[in-house]
Amino acid sequence: MGEGGVRVPAAAPGSLKVFKGGKMNRVRRWWRVWTHYLRYKLASPPLSFANYFITVKCNLKCIYCPVRTDTGSKIFDYCSSSRRELSTEEAKRAMEELGKLGTLWISFSGGEPLLRPDLEEIADKARREGMFTILDTNATLITKRRARTLSRVFDSAVVSLQGMERKNDEMRGKGTWRRTMRGIEFLKESGCEVGVNFILTNLNLGEIEEVVNFLRERVDHLFFNPVCEAKGFMPTREQVRWLEGKLFELKREHGNFLSNSSEHLRAIVRYLRGERVVECEPFTLHVSLMPNGDLCGCFYPFPVGKVGEGLEEVRLRGKKKREELWRECGGCANSSYFHVTRLFRGSPFYLLERRFSP
Repeated sequence: MGEGGVRVPAAAPGSLKVFKGGKMNRVRRWWRVWTHYLRYKLASPPLSFANYFITVKCNLKCIYCPVRTDTGSKIFDYCSSSRRELSTEEAKRAMEELGKLGTLWISFSGGEPLLRPDLEEIADKARREGMFTILDTNATLITKRRARTLSRVFDSAVVSLQGMERKNDEMRGKGTWRRTMRGIEFLKESGCEVGVNFILTNLNLGEIEEVVNFLRERVDHLFFNPVCEAKGFMPTREQVRWLEGKLFELKREHGNFLSNSSEHLRAIVRYLRGERVVECEPFTLHVSLMPNGDLCGCFYPFPVGKVGEGLEEVRLRGKKKREELWRECGGCANSSYFHVTRLFRGSPFYLLERRFSP
Protein backbone atom coordinates (compact mmCIF):
# COMPACT_ATOMS: atom_id res chain seq x y z
CA MET A 1 0.00 0.00 0.00
CA GLY A 2 1.48 3.33 -1.04
CA GLU A 3 0.83 7.03 -0.55
CA GLY A 4 -2.75 7.94 0.36
CA GLY A 5 -3.88 4.31 0.32
CA VAL A 6 -2.80 3.85 -3.31
CA ARG A 7 -2.20 0.19 -4.14
CA VAL A 8 1.25 -0.17 -5.71
CA PRO A 9 1.59 -3.37 -7.78
CA ALA A 10 4.63 -5.58 -7.46
CA ALA A 11 6.84 -6.09 -10.50
CA ALA A 12 5.54 -8.79 -12.81
CA PRO A 13 8.01 -11.74 -12.93
CA GLY A 14 7.31 -12.42 -16.60
CA SER A 15 6.90 -8.83 -17.67
CA LEU A 16 10.27 -8.62 -19.47
CA LYS A 17 8.77 -10.74 -22.24
CA VAL A 18 6.41 -7.88 -23.04
CA PHE A 19 8.15 -4.85 -21.56
CA LYS A 20 11.67 -3.52 -21.72
CA GLY A 21 12.91 -1.05 -19.16
CA GLY A 22 9.35 -0.57 -17.93
CA LYS A 23 8.02 0.19 -21.45
CA MET A 24 6.32 -2.09 -23.93
CA ASN A 25 8.82 -3.70 -26.28
CA ARG A 26 8.80 -1.66 -29.49
CA VAL A 27 9.42 -4.59 -31.81
CA ARG A 28 6.54 -6.57 -30.39
CA ARG A 29 4.30 -3.48 -30.51
CA TRP A 30 5.11 -2.91 -34.18
CA TRP A 31 4.39 -6.55 -34.97
CA ARG A 32 1.04 -6.48 -33.19
CA VAL A 33 -0.03 -3.28 -34.94
CA TRP A 34 0.88 -4.69 -38.36
CA THR A 35 -0.96 -7.91 -37.55
CA HIS A 36 -4.06 -5.92 -36.61
CA TYR A 37 -3.71 -3.88 -39.80
CA LEU A 38 -3.55 -6.99 -42.00
CA ARG A 39 -6.54 -8.55 -40.23
CA TYR A 40 -8.51 -5.33 -40.72
CA LYS A 41 -7.73 -5.35 -44.45
CA LEU A 42 -8.81 -9.01 -44.58
CA ALA A 43 -12.20 -8.06 -43.05
CA SER A 44 -11.60 -9.66 -39.66
CA PRO A 45 -10.49 -6.71 -37.50
CA PRO A 46 -9.62 -7.38 -33.86
CA LEU A 47 -10.37 -4.79 -31.19
CA SER A 48 -7.60 -2.17 -31.09
CA PHE A 49 -8.47 0.61 -28.63
CA ALA A 50 -10.44 0.74 -25.39
CA ASN A 51 -11.42 3.67 -23.21
CA TYR A 52 -12.00 2.72 -19.59
CA PHE A 53 -13.94 5.47 -17.83
CA ILE A 54 -12.91 4.15 -14.46
CA THR A 55 -14.92 6.67 -12.40
CA VAL A 56 -17.27 9.62 -12.86
CA LYS A 57 -15.91 11.23 -9.70
CA CYS A 58 -13.70 14.27 -10.19
CA ASN A 59 -12.00 16.87 -8.01
CA LEU A 60 -12.80 19.56 -10.61
CA LYS A 61 -16.00 20.79 -12.26
CA CYS A 62 -14.97 22.18 -15.63
CA ILE A 63 -17.70 24.33 -17.15
CA TYR A 64 -17.57 22.60 -20.57
CA CYS A 65 -17.40 18.98 -19.29
CA PRO A 66 -20.60 16.96 -19.91
CA VAL A 67 -19.61 14.38 -17.29
CA ARG A 68 -19.71 16.78 -14.33
CA THR A 69 -21.64 19.78 -15.67
CA ASP A 70 -25.13 19.88 -17.16
CA THR A 71 -24.31 21.06 -20.67
CA GLY A 72 -27.54 19.70 -22.09
CA SER A 73 -25.93 16.38 -23.00
CA LYS A 74 -27.21 12.85 -22.50
CA ILE A 75 -23.77 12.09 -21.04
CA PHE A 76 -24.54 14.18 -17.93
CA ASP A 77 -27.86 12.41 -17.38
CA TYR A 78 -26.23 9.00 -17.78
CA CYS A 79 -23.33 9.75 -15.41
CA SER A 80 -25.63 11.33 -12.82
CA SER A 81 -27.87 8.27 -12.70
CA SER A 82 -25.15 5.62 -12.81
CA ARG A 83 -22.80 5.92 -9.85
CA ARG A 84 -21.80 2.26 -9.38
CA GLU A 85 -18.19 1.39 -10.18
CA LEU A 86 -16.61 -1.96 -10.94
CA SER A 87 -14.70 -3.46 -8.03
CA THR A 88 -10.97 -4.03 -8.38
CA GLU A 89 -11.44 -7.70 -9.21
CA GLU A 90 -14.25 -7.00 -11.68
CA ALA A 91 -12.08 -4.42 -13.43
CA LYS A 92 -9.12 -6.82 -13.60
CA ARG A 93 -11.31 -9.51 -15.13
CA ALA A 94 -12.43 -6.94 -17.72
CA MET A 95 -8.74 -6.28 -18.50
CA GLU A 96 -8.30 -10.01 -19.10
CA GLU A 97 -11.21 -10.05 -21.52
CA LEU A 98 -9.91 -6.98 -23.38
CA GLY A 99 -6.50 -8.64 -23.60
CA LYS A 100 -8.01 -11.80 -25.10
CA LEU A 101 -9.70 -9.63 -27.76
CA GLY A 102 -6.27 -8.36 -28.79
CA THR A 103 -6.61 -4.78 -27.52
CA LEU A 104 -3.49 -2.75 -28.33
CA TRP A 105 -4.16 0.48 -26.42
CA ILE A 106 -6.22 1.29 -23.37
CA SER A 107 -6.88 4.76 -21.96
CA PHE A 108 -7.89 5.19 -18.30
CA SER A 109 -10.03 8.29 -17.88
CA GLY A 110 -13.03 9.59 -15.99
CA GLY A 111 -13.96 11.75 -14.14
CA GLU A 112 -10.49 11.85 -12.62
CA PRO A 113 -8.94 8.36 -12.58
CA LEU A 114 -6.49 9.24 -9.79
CA LEU A 115 -9.42 9.19 -7.37
CA ARG A 116 -9.42 5.38 -7.66
CA PRO A 117 -6.82 4.06 -5.17
CA ASP A 118 -6.62 0.82 -7.18
CA LEU A 119 -5.83 2.62 -10.47
CA GLU A 120 -2.23 1.41 -10.62
CA GLU A 121 -3.24 -2.15 -9.79
CA ILE A 122 -5.78 -2.25 -12.62
CA ALA A 123 -3.43 -0.53 -15.09
CA ASP A 124 -0.71 -3.01 -14.19
CA LYS A 125 -3.12 -5.83 -15.04
CA ALA A 126 -3.80 -4.22 -18.43
CA ARG A 127 -0.06 -4.06 -19.14
CA ARG A 128 0.38 -7.70 -18.18
CA GLU A 129 -2.30 -8.45 -20.76
CA GLY A 130 -0.14 -6.76 -23.40
CA MET A 131 -1.83 -3.36 -23.67
CA PHE A 132 -0.16 0.03 -24.09
CA THR A 133 -1.54 2.04 -21.16
CA ILE A 134 -2.52 5.71 -21.32
CA LEU A 135 -3.50 7.88 -18.35
CA ASP A 136 -6.01 10.66 -19.09
CA THR A 137 -5.82 13.05 -16.12
CA ASN A 138 -6.09 16.66 -14.99
CA ALA A 139 -2.78 16.06 -13.11
CA THR A 140 -3.77 18.28 -10.18
CA LEU A 141 -3.57 15.41 -7.65
CA ILE A 142 -0.14 14.14 -8.71
CA THR A 143 2.66 14.26 -6.17
CA LYS A 144 6.29 13.28 -6.75
CA ARG A 145 5.68 9.93 -5.10
CA ARG A 146 2.45 9.23 -7.01
CA ALA A 147 4.17 10.14 -10.27
CA ARG A 148 6.75 7.42 -9.65
CA THR A 149 4.08 4.74 -9.13
CA LEU A 150 2.12 5.94 -12.16
CA SER A 151 5.19 5.85 -14.42
CA ARG A 152 5.67 2.17 -13.55
CA VAL A 153 2.31 1.16 -15.05
CA PHE A 154 1.50 3.84 -17.65
CA ASP A 155 3.35 4.20 -20.93
CA SER A 156 2.10 7.75 -21.42
CA ALA A 157 -0.06 10.39 -19.77
CA VAL A 158 -2.46 12.85 -21.41
CA VAL A 159 -3.08 15.97 -19.34
CA SER A 160 -5.94 18.42 -19.84
CA LEU A 161 -4.94 22.09 -20.10
CA GLN A 162 -7.28 24.70 -21.57
CA GLY A 163 -5.24 27.88 -21.85
CA MET A 164 -2.75 29.98 -19.96
CA GLU A 165 -3.31 30.50 -16.25
CA ARG A 166 -6.15 33.05 -16.21
CA LYS A 167 -8.20 31.46 -18.99
CA ASN A 168 -7.63 27.89 -17.82
CA ASP A 169 -8.69 28.75 -14.27
CA GLU A 170 -11.74 30.61 -15.56
CA MET A 171 -12.88 27.37 -17.20
CA ARG A 172 -11.67 24.84 -14.62
CA GLY A 173 -11.34 26.49 -11.22
CA LYS A 174 -8.97 28.83 -9.40
CA GLY A 175 -5.47 27.43 -8.88
CA THR A 176 -5.99 24.58 -11.36
CA TRP A 177 -3.35 25.73 -13.85
CA ARG A 178 -0.51 25.84 -11.32
CA ARG A 179 -1.44 22.43 -9.88
CA THR A 180 -1.65 20.96 -13.39
CA MET A 181 1.76 22.32 -14.38
CA ARG A 182 3.24 20.94 -11.16
CA GLY A 183 1.74 17.52 -11.94
CA ILE A 184 3.20 17.63 -15.47
CA GLU A 185 6.62 18.43 -14.01
CA PHE A 186 6.42 15.47 -11.61
CA LEU A 187 5.37 13.10 -14.42
CA LYS A 188 8.23 14.26 -16.65
CA GLU A 189 10.72 13.85 -13.80
CA SER A 190 9.50 10.27 -13.33
CA GLY A 191 10.25 9.45 -16.97
CA CYS A 192 6.66 9.28 -18.20
CA GLU A 193 5.81 10.53 -21.70
CA VAL A 194 3.40 13.47 -21.33
CA GLY A 195 1.02 14.97 -23.86
CA VAL A 196 -1.49 17.80 -23.43
CA ASN A 197 -5.12 17.70 -24.58
CA PHE A 198 -6.43 21.18 -25.45
CA ILE A 199 -10.22 21.42 -25.90
CA LEU A 200 -11.15 24.09 -28.47
CA THR A 201 -14.06 26.23 -27.23
CA ASN A 202 -15.40 29.72 -27.91
CA LEU A 203 -13.58 30.89 -24.78
CA ASN A 204 -9.98 29.84 -25.38
CA LEU A 205 -9.31 29.85 -29.15
CA GLY A 206 -7.31 33.05 -28.89
CA GLU A 207 -4.70 31.37 -26.68
CA ILE A 208 -3.83 28.33 -28.77
CA GLU A 209 -0.61 29.77 -30.22
CA GLU A 210 0.61 31.03 -26.86
CA VAL A 211 -0.11 27.66 -25.24
CA VAL A 212 1.69 25.71 -27.97
CA ASN A 213 4.77 27.94 -27.67
CA PHE A 214 4.71 27.75 -23.88
CA LEU A 215 4.48 23.95 -23.79
CA ARG A 216 6.95 23.27 -26.65
CA GLU A 217 9.85 22.48 -24.31
CA ARG A 218 7.76 21.29 -21.36
CA VAL A 219 5.83 18.28 -22.73
CA ASP A 220 6.35 15.67 -25.45
CA HIS A 221 3.39 16.56 -27.64
CA LEU A 222 0.11 18.46 -27.74
CA PHE A 223 -3.14 17.77 -29.56
CA PHE A 224 -6.39 19.60 -30.08
CA ASN A 225 -9.91 18.27 -29.68
CA PRO A 226 -13.12 20.16 -30.40
CA VAL A 227 -15.57 20.81 -27.58
CA CYS A 228 -18.21 18.10 -27.70
CA GLU A 229 -21.65 17.64 -26.14
CA ALA A 230 -21.60 21.26 -24.90
CA LYS A 231 -23.35 23.47 -27.45
CA GLY A 232 -23.00 26.62 -25.36
CA PHE A 233 -19.22 26.51 -25.88
CA MET A 234 -19.14 25.97 -29.64
CA PRO A 235 -17.10 28.63 -31.50
CA THR A 236 -18.84 31.11 -33.77
CA ARG A 237 -18.52 30.93 -37.57
CA GLU A 238 -16.04 33.80 -37.52
CA GLN A 239 -13.95 32.04 -34.90
CA VAL A 240 -13.93 28.82 -36.93
CA ARG A 241 -12.77 30.65 -40.07
CA TRP A 242 -9.86 32.15 -38.12
CA LEU A 243 -9.14 28.81 -36.43
CA GLU A 244 -8.81 26.89 -39.69
CA GLY A 245 -5.87 28.98 -40.86
CA LYS A 246 -4.25 29.08 -37.44
CA LEU A 247 -4.35 25.29 -36.89
CA PHE A 248 -2.54 24.57 -40.14
CA GLU A 249 -0.07 27.38 -39.50
CA LEU A 250 0.79 25.80 -36.14
CA LYS A 251 1.05 22.35 -37.73
CA ARG A 252 3.53 23.63 -40.32
CA GLU A 253 5.57 25.41 -37.65
CA HIS A 254 5.62 22.71 -34.96
CA GLY A 255 5.38 19.50 -37.00
CA ASN A 256 4.99 16.32 -34.95
CA PHE A 257 4.89 18.19 -31.65
CA LEU A 258 1.31 18.94 -32.69
CA SER A 259 0.26 15.31 -32.92
CA ASN A 260 -3.05 15.86 -34.74
CA SER A 261 -2.82 14.61 -38.31
CA SER A 262 -3.74 17.06 -41.07
CA GLU A 263 -6.83 14.91 -41.74
CA HIS A 264 -7.91 15.30 -38.14
CA LEU A 265 -7.43 19.08 -38.19
CA ARG A 266 -9.71 19.24 -41.23
CA ALA A 267 -12.28 17.07 -39.43
CA ILE A 268 -12.17 19.39 -36.40
CA VAL A 269 -12.94 22.39 -38.59
CA ARG A 270 -15.79 20.56 -40.33
CA TYR A 271 -17.28 19.51 -37.00
CA LEU A 272 -17.07 23.02 -35.54
CA ARG A 273 -18.77 24.36 -38.67
CA GLY A 274 -21.72 22.15 -37.81
CA GLU A 275 -21.08 19.44 -40.38
CA ARG A 276 -21.69 15.78 -39.52
CA VAL A 277 -18.37 13.98 -38.98
CA VAL A 278 -18.42 10.19 -38.64
CA GLU A 279 -14.83 8.92 -38.75
CA CYS A 280 -15.01 6.02 -36.32
CA GLU A 281 -15.68 2.29 -36.12
CA PRO A 282 -17.40 1.64 -32.76
CA PHE A 283 -17.44 -1.96 -31.55
CA THR A 284 -15.11 -2.91 -34.42
CA LEU A 285 -11.89 -1.04 -33.71
CA HIS A 286 -12.76 0.65 -30.43
CA VAL A 287 -15.03 0.32 -27.38
CA SER A 288 -15.59 2.16 -24.12
CA LEU A 289 -15.99 0.51 -20.74
CA MET A 290 -18.13 2.64 -18.45
CA PRO A 291 -17.61 2.85 -14.65
CA ASN A 292 -20.59 0.56 -13.95
CA GLY A 293 -19.46 -2.09 -16.44
CA ASP A 294 -21.60 -1.01 -19.40
CA LEU A 295 -19.95 -1.51 -22.77
CA CYS A 296 -20.37 1.30 -25.32
CA GLY A 297 -18.77 2.02 -28.67
CA CYS A 298 -17.27 5.33 -27.52
CA PHE A 299 -17.79 7.94 -24.79
CA TYR A 300 -21.41 8.45 -25.92
CA PRO A 301 -23.74 6.53 -23.55
CA PHE A 302 -25.14 3.88 -25.87
CA PRO A 303 -24.71 0.67 -23.84
CA VAL A 304 -25.25 -2.69 -25.56
CA GLY A 305 -24.33 -4.95 -22.64
CA LYS A 306 -22.20 -5.34 -19.55
CA VAL A 307 -18.95 -6.88 -18.40
CA GLY A 308 -19.70 -10.41 -17.26
CA GLU A 309 -21.85 -11.17 -20.29
CA GLY A 310 -18.70 -11.80 -22.33
CA LEU A 311 -17.12 -8.81 -24.04
CA GLU A 312 -16.82 -10.49 -27.42
CA GLU A 313 -20.51 -11.39 -27.45
CA VAL A 314 -21.47 -7.86 -26.38
CA ARG A 315 -19.11 -6.37 -28.97
CA LEU A 316 -20.74 -8.38 -31.76
CA ARG A 317 -24.12 -7.17 -30.55
CA GLY A 318 -22.85 -3.60 -30.72
CA LYS A 319 -21.65 -4.00 -34.32
CA LYS A 320 -25.24 -4.67 -35.36
CA LYS A 321 -26.33 -1.40 -33.74
CA ARG A 322 -23.67 0.96 -35.12
CA GLU A 323 -26.02 2.72 -37.53
CA GLU A 324 -28.43 3.36 -34.67
CA LEU A 325 -25.58 4.78 -32.56
CA TRP A 326 -24.45 7.11 -35.36
CA ARG A 327 -27.99 8.39 -35.87
CA GLU A 328 -28.36 9.13 -32.17
CA CYS A 329 -24.94 10.65 -31.42
CA GLY A 330 -24.67 12.70 -34.63
CA GLY A 331 -20.92 12.13 -34.98
CA CYS A 332 -17.89 13.87 -33.49
CA ALA A 333 -14.20 14.49 -34.19
CA ASN A 334 -12.62 12.95 -31.10
CA SER A 335 -8.92 12.38 -31.74
CA SER A 336 -8.70 8.89 -30.22
CA TYR A 337 -11.44 7.30 -32.30
CA PHE A 338 -10.50 9.29 -35.41
CA HIS A 339 -6.83 8.36 -35.39
CA VAL A 340 -7.36 4.70 -34.50
CA THR A 341 -9.83 4.41 -37.39
CA ARG A 342 -7.61 6.27 -39.86
CA LEU A 343 -4.63 4.18 -38.76
CA PHE A 344 -6.28 1.06 -40.14
CA ARG A 345 -8.27 2.56 -43.01
CA GLY A 346 -5.19 4.21 -44.50
CA SER A 347 -2.22 2.85 -46.42
CA PRO A 348 0.49 0.87 -44.58
CA PHE A 349 2.73 3.95 -44.81
CA TYR A 350 0.33 5.73 -42.45
CA LEU A 351 1.46 3.31 -39.75
CA LEU A 352 4.98 4.66 -40.16
CA GLU A 353 3.86 8.27 -39.80
CA ARG A 354 1.52 8.02 -36.82
CA ARG A 355 2.29 7.82 -33.12
CA PHE A 356 1.41 4.53 -31.49
CA SER A 357 -0.59 6.30 -28.80
CA PRO A 358 -4.05 7.49 -29.90
